[in-house]
Amino acid sequence: MDKLSKTLFGKSLYSGREILWNDLFNHSLNAPFLGYGYGTNFNEMNSRGQSPHNMYLQIMLESGVIGLIIFILVLYFLWKMLLKNIGSTAAQLSAFYFIGFLVYLNFETTIFPASIVAIGIFQWLIITFGTNFKEQDLP
Repeated sequence: MDKLSKTLFGKSLYSGREILWNDLFNHSLNAPFLGYGYGTNFNEMNSRGQSPHNMYLQIMLESGVIGLIIFILVLYFLWKMLLKNIGSTAAQLSAFYFIGFLVYLNFETTIFPASIVAIGIFQWLIITFGTNFKEQDLP
C-alpha cells in the first residue's frame, strides 16, 4: 500500500503517525480503565512533542477503556436516532456527515472543548440536526 501511495500521490502512508499511535496506545495501557484524566496532553508525555491527531486514542488516554466504550455507545445511539428519521433529507445529510466524521476522527481531535471549541460545536450541530428534523414540519 505504501508503494502504491508513493507511486500515485508521491507521498508515503507512513507519516510517523503509526509510531505516535503506538506510543499513545502503550502509554494508555499504564492507566487502562480510567485513563490519565480529562485534558491530558500527549504532546507533553512523548519525547517527540507531537500530537497523534486521533480522537479515539485521545479519549482512551484521557478516560481509559471505560470512556472509550461510553463514547462509542454515544455514537451508536446517535446513529440509531438518525436512522429513525432517515426518510428526511436532513437526516440523510446528517447520516452522511456522521459517517465521514467517524473517519475524520482517526486524523483529528476537534470534537471536545479541549481542542477547537467552535469547530466541535459546529460538527455536533450538523450531526444532531437530523435526529429530530421532520420534513412534514415545514410549511
